[in-house]
Amino acid sequence: MGINDSQICNSLAPDYANPWIPFLQSSGSHFYNGVAPVLCNYPINKESIKSPIPCYGEREVSGVRVPHQAEQKVIQKIVSLKSKGHSFREIARVITESGIPSKRGGQWSKTTVQEIYKREQEKKK
Repeated sequence: MGINDSQICNSLAPDYANPWIPFLQSSGSHFYNGVAPVLCNYPINKESIKSPIPCYGEREVSGVRVPHQAEQKVIQKIVSLKSKGHSFREIARVITESGIPSKRGGQWSKTTVQEIYKREQEKKK
């Protein structure tokens, strides 16, 4: 049974109580000795990484992300419907039936609507 990156990162905790530590140290694991300490201490989060594709509501003009006005109206519709008590699934259905394409031109899913709504709520904080 192998170990995963999470287990290695957890094994680097200050208490060194993890039984894998002696094995990793004695085996000369390059991951343990070189990469893992850096990765475990590097603050990576979803918000700090920009997607190469602009989010719904944005477009790229000369390498700069600017608001996409038509998509901003759809985002406001999502926020409005959610504030009236509609579920993300209902909102996705309404937008799809309205003929509004998603960012990639497909149908809307509840997950897509939920992510857009969540991103809007985080902007307000």
